[in-house]
Amino acid sequence: VISKDEPDWHRGRTASLREGLFPVNYVEPLPQQEPNRQMVVNELTNSENTYYNDLLEVWNKFHEPMLESGLLTQDQLDAIFLNWTDLMNCSYSLLMALKVRKEGGTDAIGDIMLQHLPQLTCYVRFCGRQSAATQLLTQRINSVPELAQLVRHCEQQTSSGKLMGLIQYFVKPMQRITRYPLLIEKLLKATPESHPDRAEALDEAKKLCQTVNESVRETENSGRLEWCQEHVICEGLSEKLVFNSQTNCLGQRRLVHWGTLFKHKGGKELVVFLFNDFLLLTVPVFNTQGRPFVFPSLALDGNAASASEDDQLANSQKQKYRMYKRPIILNDLMTVPEPDRDSGTEPPLLCIRVLPNEDWVFRCQSAQDRDRWKDRLTKTAKEYHNATAHFMLFVHSLL
Repeated sequence: VISKDEPDWHRGRTASLREGLFPVNYVEPLPQQEPNRQMVVNELTNSENTYYNDLLEVWNKFHEPMLESGLLTQDQLDAIFLNWTDLMNCSYSLLMALKVRKEGGTDAIGDIMLQHLPQLTCYVRFCGRQSAATQLLTQRINSVPELAQLVRHCEQQTSSGKLMGLIQYFVKPMQRITRYPLLIEKLLKATPESHPDRAEALDEAKKLCQTVNESVRETENSGRLEWCQEHVICEGLSEKLVFNSQTNCLGQRRLVHWGTLFKHKGGKELVVFLFNDFLLLTVPVFNTQGRPFVFPSLALDGNAASASEDDQLANSQKQKYRMYKRPIILNDLMTVPEPDRDSGTEPPLLCIRVLPNEDWVFRCQSAQDRDRWKDRLTKTAKEYHNATAHFMLFVHSLL
């Protein structure tokens, strides 16, 4: 209904955009939930349309000119853009299904979501390799001035004068895949129980997002473990320490936390890595210039210039770390309270006891930093202790 100028007749518009007059008694007021539901359906359809146009713009405005320029090999282009065409095809298929359903005069889309969400597993591959792709792109931009100039030109050609950086476009698939459950949840809240749409769509969307997030975490963890293998010098151990490997009882090794700490006495700078089975203290063998440790990764905020400066430092072969102490198995470690101090203005301290009775005291960069370390150390050590206890019980049961 678009107007109610006459008492017995309304002017309205159908889903196919045809307009005309019809008797008042031909329609009934929508249930209270229905207007909100239609708003969510429109939001889902319109946002999918915007998202698809962004994907298409990346292909036409970035990939094609970069391919024609010859500044990147085909392997490099494939590694940067990954399965972008799969993302485009999935988005287009979903968008067309939503539009056809809307033009048919119904807003029942639960079956559409159930049909299309399982097909979006291509996001697992893309999101899992997105970080490596953006790092490769930044590395090539930094080393090939002509490519940097071409990318800047392409960015200026984007529609609506958005001037959006290519790195920002690469974040959109992850943003989109995590938005589906939110939109479907909004849709279900606005859907009467008698409506034909089904709640299974929400479960499918959540499962898909969980799969994508797990893939991203596994890929990032593997990359960081390989980085440790290349940059951390572990001399004097009886066996070679392979970071990216299986633990004795926890499956794949995971890097849980990391950061810069300082010895309370003497102020020695340390870079500390907490894994799910041991703690490793290292010393930088280069001048950090007072910068706290961060892993080489893009900020993904579109600020390619500042991000690339960090990556150049992080990827430098001069950035090495030497093992300061032998790895400490988490069963031999616990946090203890800070020692009493006179002034509350002194820097926050992290106190660790290595069993049986060796205490280490570290100065942290902030109280929040100290609290994060205490929390991660305590939880990770507890998980490791429980896992080893169960493992030993299992071993004894076999004897």
